[in-house]
Amino acid sequence: MAKLLILSQIDVGGMKLGNAKIKRFIEQHGFADWLQTSAKTGENCSDVKNGGGPSRLKQLIANSIPWDKIPWTSTPRLLAEMKKAVVALRDEKDIRLLRFVELVERLKLILPGEEFKESDGRTAVKLLASHGLIQQLKFGDLILLQPELVNGYAGAIIRADRAHLDEIGCISEDQIFKTD
Repeated sequence: MAKLLILSQIDVGGMKLGNAKIKRFIEQHGFADWLQTSAKTGENCSDVKNGGGPSRLKQLIANSIPWDKIPWTSTPRLLAEMKKAVVALRDEKDIRLLRFVELVERLKLILPGEEFKESDGRTAVKLLASHGLIQQLKFGDLILLQPELVNGYAGAIIRADRAHLDEIGCISEDQIFKTD
């Protein structure tokens, strides 16, 4: 990938360096190109300022990407179907945590016409986890279908910890699992 030197805040006192010095700097440090910008005035980084077309910054970035060297990938139909099914399961409020084998069994029930292997299920889980839709836990081969719950649980523990009578920052395990 190309390294680009982007000089920002040129609206604050203008350029402090001459073009020759900048060109020497980019050659010494392996930058492919450079551009001066101002978020305040929109110079070279605002689509609106560029008549609605892509800004010079966007153009520079797009032109610097070696599109012909990037491997082409696509999402196979089966993976897309598995994603839809897992998202549907995820949206059911009564299902929050499943073992991987249970998830695969549910997917087979939801997608009766599809043939898939365990490796297909693992690929779908990794893909969905990378997008933050689910979370694969590192123990018990468990899949958390609503990863946003982790933050809620952690916040509840921290609040209970802060409310400790002696203010020593601890909470007993019994209090964590208590369901009042």
